[in-house]
Amino acid sequence: MTTIYGPPAQARPVHDRFFAHAEPGRGADGGPGGVTRDLCAAAYLDEGFAAAATDEVLGDRRRAVVPAIGYDLVLVLRHCLRARRLWLARDASLVLLLVVAYAAHRQATLTALTFAVYAATPALVRALRRRGTAVRHVIVAAAAFVFLAPMALSLAGILPLLAALGSDDPERQYAAFAELAAADPKAALAAAVVIAVALFAVCAAFRATMLATRLDADGPRAGSPAAEHRLAVVGGAQNGNVVLHSGYSPFPGAGPVVRAWSIALELRADLDAGGGAGPVPIDPVQLNRHVKRRLAALQSPALPERERVAGLALRDQIVASGTRWHGYALVDQQRQLPYSLAGPHAVEAVIRHPQAGARHFLRATVGADSAPVRGAHGETLLAAEDQGKVLSSFVHIAVEGGMLYVESVTTVLGPVRARFRAFERYGDSPGALAAAALGAAIRDAGPAVLLAPWRLARAGAGAVRAWRRADRADREHDREPLYDYGARADVRQLASRPEPASYVQALDAEKYAKLLERRISEAVVGFLREHRVDTAEYETRINHIHNESVTIHGDNHGAVAAGTGARAAAKERS
Repeated sequence: MTTIYGPPAQARPVHDRFFAHAEPGRGADGGPGGVTRDLCAAAYLDEGFAAAATDEVLGDRRRAVVPAIGYDLVLVLRHCLRARRLWLARDASLVLLLVVAYAAHRQATLTALTFAVYAATPALVRALRRRGTAVRHVIVAAAAFVFLAPMALSLAGILPLLAALGSDDPERQYAAFAELAAADPKAALAAAVVIAVALFAVCAAFRATMLATRLDADGPRAGSPAAEHRLAVVGGAQNGNVVLHSGYSPFPGAGPVVRAWSIALELRADLDAGGGAGPVPIDPVQLNRHVKRRLAALQSPALPERERVAGLALRDQIVASGTRWHGYALVDQQRQLPYSLAGPHAVEAVIRHPQAGARHFLRATVGADSAPVRGAHGETLLAAEDQGKVLSSFVHIAVEGGMLYVESVTTVLGPVRARFRAFERYGDSPGALAAAALGAAIRDAGPAVLLAPWRLARAGAGAVRAWRRADRADREHDREPLYDYGARADVRQLASRPEPASYVQALDAEKYAKLLERRISEAVVGFLREHRVDTAEYETRINHIHNESVTIHGDNHGAVAAGTGARAAAKERS
């Protein structure tokens, strides 16, 4: 789907038809499948992702939202909220079971925790290896953890008994001797096994509940009216075209910058084409629209299906820093919320005023879709695949002081991490689901049992911090003249690789970057020629940028060097 004049979102006029809040709805280019499904699955496979996504978007009700490209942000957040509730319920269940078991049989509970320590050793080794620790350090740390932790747990059960035996209280000593006499190693071991199996069953049950979640529905309820209200705001903002960013980068969620170039050109008349004297007046709005139409032609129905650029989307974006004084036009002062949609008149006004604090970019995005391979008679040989990567080209065009300025910044966001696509392997097979739940429980039961008390305490402390942070944000917003409304990250970027997953994907990113840049340059040159502007200087510079070459007109009698690090020296001949 190619969007020519902005995202298909309806606006409620708020600020004299210039800026508005987009109406709630699904993602413009996303649905319940593809990237949306992978991000929903990530919430149930990685507790850290679910926490980071909800904290980023729902943690501050005034924070701007990055427009979602190719996925439905609201559906992802609904599953993140449900996943966090399930993670919390699992930890609470484990802690409650440990408390009850410890009250019933202390030594058996400590023995069960010893089993958990041994089960957690592979996870410890994997964590240390991911952080780049040397192999011998991993072995030493794992061995120390394996052998010292069970000893500490055993001492935790014996020391109170030894203290009772050394006491001067006869009743306490008698109780300690009675406990020693009643101790049955076989019964204690059997009780420990029962407790360990119960803990494992809790982990497996919650893992099966998570993996059995249907990701193609409308999503679960948020759980609170405040969260539902915020999700309604997010549902509109994800289809918007206004981006208030926090920090240095004006392209949150687009990935790292891989290519960037800019050209400044004097708008002189082309005397050979019959132009007059003085600078040629150029309307930057008309030039932007011309570039947009030429980019949209890459997916024109007039082209054969095999030649169309699949997954191309075009949209206007108004970008501005999110740290603003009260009364800023892009922030609704009544609702204390950034506007998410700029109307056509506002977009044109920003394009014509390039020195303003807000800047216009034409964003051309080539998504993860690919075209199918068809035979001579239309039969499908290879189905279309989801490549996962997203390439974005941000084009800024400005006319100032009788000069034209063209800027292009290309970013690439890698595919969603492979481990978040595990749901695709389960399908609707109960056997595959049960096997996956058991495998995950075997892998995660040890760390889950040992870390459950800490995670439960952390969740409680996090809830308190979130409440205090919201209260502090309200006070800072009312007291301080400046407030940071900007978005800091995009949910898709939190779950994606920072680079392409393979060399072929890197080559594809390079290909589409050059296709877009070439079409942008040709569109600018064609528009300038139509308005009788001398384009010789522009063509020379753009040829050097695209091809890293030099065009020489006429004879050359000296040394020539081109490209990074190139050298040339002239030698005299006798």
